[in-house]
Amino acid sequence: MRFSLSSFRVLCCLGGLGALNFVAPPGRAASPDASKVTWDKTRQGAFVTETLQDGAGRIWVATEDNGVWMRDQSGSWKQFTASNSAIGDDTFYALAQDRQGRIWAGTSRHGVSVFDGKKWRNYDLESGVLGERVLDIAVSPVDGDVWMATNLGTLRYRVKNDDWVPRTRANGLPSDQVQSLAFDSKGTLFAATQCDGLAIADAKDSYAKWRRVLGSPRAPTEPFGNNLKAPQGLPSNLLNDVLVTRDDTVLVATTCGLAKSADGGATWSYARGRDWGDKVLGRWGGPPYARWRAKAGATLSEDYVTCLAQDSDGNLWVGHRRTGYEVFDPKTNVRIYGGEKDAAPSGASHSDYVTSFLTLSTKRVLVGFYGGGAKPSGFVPAQQPPATPKTLAATMTPLMPSPAKPPTFAEIEVELNNIRKLQTPLAVGAGVYEGEDWRTQGDWLGRYGRQYALLCAALAPLDHIIYKDNAYDIQGEIGAHHTRDDGLRHFVALENAGDNLRVLYDPIPGYRREAIWDDHGETYAGEFEGPDVWVHILVPEGVHRISAYFGTAGRPDAVNLVRDYLVELKPDAKTTSKADKLPSLATTRVRNFWGGVHKSFVVRGPSIYWLKVGKNNSYNAILQGLFIDKLVGPHTPFDDQSLAWMGRYRYEAPDPLAPPKTDGGTAQTAISSTRSDAQRALSQKARLWEFWLDGAYGVNSGTLRSQKLRLMVLRALNDPKNNASPELLARWRWKERVWNDDDRKSWRVAMKEGREAMLTLNPHVRGVEF
Repeated sequence: MRFSLSSFRVLCCLGGLGALNFVAPPGRAASPDASKVTWDKTRQGAFVTETLQDGAGRIWVATEDNGVWMRDQSGSWKQFTASNSAIGDDTFYALAQDRQGRIWAGTSRHGVSVFDGKKWRNYDLESGVLGERVLDIAVSPVDGDVWMATNLGTLRYRVKNDDWVPRTRANGLPSDQVQSLAFDSKGTLFAATQCDGLAIADAKDSYAKWRRVLGSPRAPTEPFGNNLKAPQGLPSNLLNDVLVTRDDTVLVATTCGLAKSADGGATWSYARGRDWGDKVLGRWGGPPYARWRAKAGATLSEDYVTCLAQDSDGNLWVGHRRTGYEVFDPKTNVRIYGGEKDAAPSGASHSDYVTSFLTLSTKRVLVGFYGGGAKPSGFVPAQQPPATPKTLAATMTPLMPSPAKPPTFAEIEVELNNIRKLQTPLAVGAGVYEGEDWRTQGDWLGRYGRQYALLCAALAPLDHIIYKDNAYDIQGEIGAHHTRDDGLRHFVALENAGDNLRVLYDPIPGYRREAIWDDHGETYAGEFEGPDVWVHILVPEGVHRISAYFGTAGRPDAVNLVRDYLVELKPDAKTTSKADKLPSLATTRVRNFWGGVHKSFVVRGPSIYWLKVGKNNSYNAILQGLFIDKLVGPHTPFDDQSLAWMGRYRYEAPDPLAPPKTDGGTAQTAISSTRSDAQRALSQKARLWEFWLDGAYGVNSGTLRSQKLRLMVLRALNDPKNNASPELLARWRWKERVWNDDDRKSWRVAMKEGREAMLTLNPHVRGVEF
């Protein structure tokens, strides 16, 4: 049923704001702005991710695949890409300007790029940025330090010290998966995580301690909540954005509505979207009781809130993924624009998925869309903001931040001694989230799946399974909440994807093939919980890495824009329905996975695990590949075998301690014959570090504590004064899944040589279609 905006009122309140009403917008003039921004989505990019106006009035727009665009005062656009500038890559998710006027741009897989008015400089894993993907950037109002939300915690660039300070789970941050950051006027930092709630830290103790605010593991069965005391208070732990308004009110955008706190996070209230009742009816297990009915009280047009902003009038702008955006007046508690459209259960159009809001100095609000480019808003604030906000500089300081100082070997030994003190073994059946990898993409063979690899539906309805040891096993299923006779679908989306790095290489046919398991979720209502993809995983004795790959070859169509999965590692249970009732061992979230990502967990066997890819009210749940690697455990004869489907070809991490090869060897195993004694000694030292760090996977907290140290070793070895051999550097890039152009070339040669070796041993398979 659709209600007229002029006749339907909602009696719910958004915390202390009072009632928010579905009423017609007031008669405010919305005359066209003579200097409005125009955007050509075909040329400049349809997938806008972030927008910014700097102190000089220039407009910046970040995109997926099309770099960063800058519009100068004359109205001309200039594009910055990896091919014409020293930026990390062509996909960006964050923009900010610091007090020195420099522009900071967060990349998809190469850290952060900084522009000083004349040139760009990139800072990545090898130069001190902890976390390859930067999802948000915020500047402290207290000291001007630049904070970054990354896939490996937060990173603080201290302007005065000209240094970089990371914070991860190892030193108290509740989650490494940080989505958004915001400061209040006192410098209190609010960090919205992807699936672990909100983390809060204070400037007065230099952000040493973190408070946490959580939501219910399942969506609430009420349209609103009031006066909820921390650490509870959010309608969901899956957060998309955080905003602190000019009066220090904290607003959190979640997948289940909008949360608010007027007292710095001590107490909370929340409001849901109009689709909340259908979500309750679509729950696995049904609503709370047999005669449950949805009550009035939904304030928002949609439950899923993508982004937030405050305009020059103080109005609150709320973005959604299916219903566009709406504007609320916090003084009168009235919706004054938007909200006409219901959440479309079948998906979203390119003009509905909102990613950003930018209040321009000309009063217009520029709205960014994921798939629809950037467009001036239909609603115009009455007041004109100042041309140059106090926090922004009109000119840029032509001085770049220094790269992080490489750690010394003494500093590495101190950190390593702390890890050696960890004694409690990781329990059999335990599991922890390790992290994500945006660098490897489809070039998995060798760095993933050295014990077992499954390429989903590569020979639909069959999978391609590549393994050395049959002690492992992986089986896929559809979740328990599905219609009768439905099942897990096996689907080949693209037979041969050419050289598309986002697609997994399949060594059986010898090329990249895009194929997926999916839960057939597109045949269910958007509010239906499930069915989900479930994976039954058997691992033998030892500590292992389980990795799942998510990616796509081509641009998503309108209905696929809404994909956003909650991935949960579950303990052993006989069925998916029983496993679903058990607490998760570890969780991660898969969103914005254009480019392809490996999500990894560390587990200990012998045990059975379930991996749940939750649809999370997306179009459907999909999965491309699963991989198992032994990290610590008893040696078996299979460990010494070459990789399956590589013939007798040995594809291993470069070994700087191996005897030099007089014939040059292959592109992967060639060892220099001119290594110095100092280089050999350093290789021996690094091998000892490697031994201890690999062993850390087998103890409690070892995975978390060793992540930073592994990158410290890589950066120390990259320091020119240490004169590490090329083979040693290549080995550590291999171990840490960091790639450069030479590594890609070597990998391609290895795949070609390995396939030829396999076909030589098995000539009967030449010409056979797999």
